[in-house]
Amino acid sequence: MSIELRPYQDKSIEETYAHFKNGKKRGIVWLQTGLGKSFLYCYFARDFIKYGNVVIVMRRRELVKQGSRSLTKMGVDHSVYMSGDPRLNLKKKVQICSIDTIDARDSYPHVDEKTLVLIDESHDCTPRSSKYKKLFSTYNDSYIIGFTATPFTDNSMFQFIVNPISAMDAMKQGYLVPVRTFVPNIIDVSKVRIKKTGDFDEKELFEAVSKSSVIGDVVNDWRIHAKGKRTIVFAVNVAHSKMLCDAFNSQGIKSYHADANTSSKERDNLLEKFARGDFKVLCNVNIFSTGIDVTEIECIQFARPTNSINYFLQAVGRGLRPSLEIGKRECILLDNAGNILRHGSPYKT
Repeated sequence: MSIELRPYQDKSIEETYAHFKNGKKRGIVWLQTGLGKSFLYCYFARDFIKYGNVVIVMRRRELVKQGSRSLTKMGVDHSVYMSGDPRLNLKKKVQICSIDTIDARDSYPHVDEKTLVLIDESHDCTPRSSKYKKLFSTYNDSYIIGFTATPFTDNSMFQFIVNPISAMDAMKQGYLVPVRTFVPNIIDVSKVRIKKTGDFDEKELFEAVSKSSVIGDVVNDWRIHAKGKRTIVFAVNVAHSKMLCDAFNSQGIKSYHADANTSSKERDNLLEKFARGDFKVLCNVNIFSTGIDVTEIECIQFARPTNSINYFLQAVGRGLRPSLEIGKRECILLDNAGNILRHGSPYKT
C-alpha cells in the first residue's frame, strides 16, 4: 500500500528519528487537532515493524477502537489488547492497548524485546499518573513517542518535542479551516468556585448554566449565528446536556444527546447520521472533545465555561478539519461560555 505523507508529517518523522540518533529516546510529536496524529502513529508502526515490535497505548476505549480501524486501513496487522475485545493475540508484532487493561493485568507486551512504544493523547503522561509512570519504567529501554495537540501539561517524562508546523501555518496552507467566532451571551461565572485542578466546580457551574434564560440564549444564539450548521454542543454535565437537547428540540431543531453511558454502537450511529446532515445539533458531555474525526462538523458551541486550555483546544479542534464533500470553508465558534476570552484563538499556538 503506497502512502503519501504531507510535508509536515514527513518532517515529524525525520526530526523524531534525528533525536533518536542523537541518543534521546522519549519524545512528543505536537500537531494541532485535525492534522493527522492517528495517521502518523500508524505510519510509525508500519515503518518500525521492519526492525522490531510496536506497542500503541491510549486511555479511552473509543480511541483504541479508532486506532485499530486506522491500522487496518493502513494494512497493519495487529492485536487489540483491551478488556472484552476478542482480538487479543500476543504473538502479533503490533499491539494496540488500553492503558487501563495492561496496568490492571500488570502484563506488558513485547517488554523484553526491541520495541517502539507509541502513546496517543500523551498530555496524560505526567508524573502524577501512576499508570504512565509504570509504563515508562517498564519500557525503560524502549523508544517512546507521544502524540498530542495540547502539550501543556508536565512533559518532564519526555526529552524532546517535535512541532513541525504551527496551527496558523496549517490553516494558511489549507490543512485546517479558519474560525469565525461569536461571543453573544456570556454565562456569568463570577461566583463559581475554581477547584484545585484549576477548572470550575462542576456543581456550582451547573447552577450557573442551567437557568432557563441561559438555556434560551444558547438556542436563540444558534438560530442567529449558526442555523442549519452541523453543530457539536459542549455541556457541563448530563443533566445540562439533556436540558439543552430538549430546548433545541422544543424549538423544532432536531437534536440528540450523548454521554459516557451512550453505547459505542449508538455513538457511531449518531455520528453517521450527524455527518449526513440528518440532524443538526449533537449535545454531549466530554465524549466528543477527543477521538472523533467528523470533517462535516461546521460549528462548535460552548455552553460550558472552562479554565482548561487543553479542553478548549481539543473541543474546538473537532471543527477545524476541512470537508470538500460539503464545501466547508470555515468553522463557526459560538462561544456562550466566553472561553475564547480566557484562552485566545486556537491558532495562536
